[in-house]
Amino acid sequence: RDEQAAWGCCTKLLASRGEAERYYGANTLYYKAKNEWGSLNMRMKSDLFNHMQRAMQEMCKGEHVPPAAKRLALTIAYVAIHSGTDKLKPAFGQILRMIHNISKKSGPGGNPNAYILCLLAAYAEECDNANLSYMARNAARNVILHFPKMELLVLHYLRSVIESRNTSSKLVLLALECLHAWVKLGEPISRLGKLKLFPLLAHRLRTHTSAALDVWVEAIDKASVDKEREAIEAMMTVMVKAMTPILKEAKNQRDGELCQAIASAVASVDIEVVELIAKGSAAGSAFVNLVLDCTRNANRSVSETSLEFWISMQYVEVSHRHPNFRKPLFSELLKVLLGRLSLHPGDMDDSLEFKNYRAKCVDVLESITDLIGPRDVLGK
Repeated sequence: RDEQAAWGCCTKLLASRGEAERYYGANTLYYKAKNEWGSLNMRMKSDLFNHMQRAMQEMCKGEHVPPAAKRLALTIAYVAIHSGTDKLKPAFGQILRMIHNISKKSGPGGNPNAYILCLLAAYAEECDNANLSYMARNAARNVILHFPKMELLVLHYLRSVIESRNTSSKLVLLALECLHAWVKLGEPISRLGKLKLFPLLAHRLRTHTSAALDVWVEAIDKASVDKEREAIEAMMTVMVKAMTPILKEAKNQRDGELCQAIASAVASVDIEVVELIAKGSAAGSAFVNLVLDCTRNANRSVSETSLEFWISMQYVEVSHRHPNFRKPLFSELLKVLLGRLSLHPGDMDDSLEFKNYRAKCVDVLESITDLIGPRDVLGK
């Protein structure tokens, strides 16, 4: 009885008017589920699971998804994942059938559902965070394979939501966050390419910059350069082409936040991708020019962030680089850095931030000196 009363108090809080109370109830349910779910009888599990689903659907009636709904989604996902693959079927079979019916009745992108998007994102996130073996994680991720003709249903649904002109900004953001969670879980970049998601992400860069960049960075980071080189280059080509004018506009409008987001994205690429670029990939030149623009940016934080890419480039042997990414490139980089580091009379900057920036530049300047020679460096 005491156990039932404790769970009952949490579920009652989900119906509260106050957001703080609802979040407290959802958060408590999450930790109770983690610690006590296995000890409950089947009837109580079923009642609680159904109650949580109804409460979450009520919270997600509009386009706004409150923090309590996202927390409750994680609880539902945790329970489903840790109930075994067979128990996942009814839990997420219902969600997949809802997606199928929405797509069938309304056409691509019609009537996107915040409840579905939130729960699919939570399912992927909880699978990724779960302390499961590799096989168990794959079994959880591939639960949709248990449903005939629905292997790619989730990604097709997300694509339809992202590409539709009728989708509201808030639901597009939810769809991009959901896509990011599934990419992080292991959806291959080649599949994103086959579903033509690259141009859609590029299109959404202007309206949902951070969310679209998060998907791009995660996809590139998870990809295998050996196995998915073509898909990596294709995604980089499309995204860099879209980022270049956006960065230019942001620079002209002195939008430091947007410039910083782009600089962080290009500077975070894995060393294997840096090697791919340095060897002369199809997207390499445009990518390097974008990084140079970030380094050239008047905002010191943006410029400093971009230096991570040049530091990573140091680990690629010169003999393995394309000729364009040897002396010509680093001569241009030297000009950019000298321009950024120059101090003019009456314009002295003794701030700690500038000293740290100069110190970080030293690492890059040492690499430039080794490559083009001290005489050429001093001649500048």
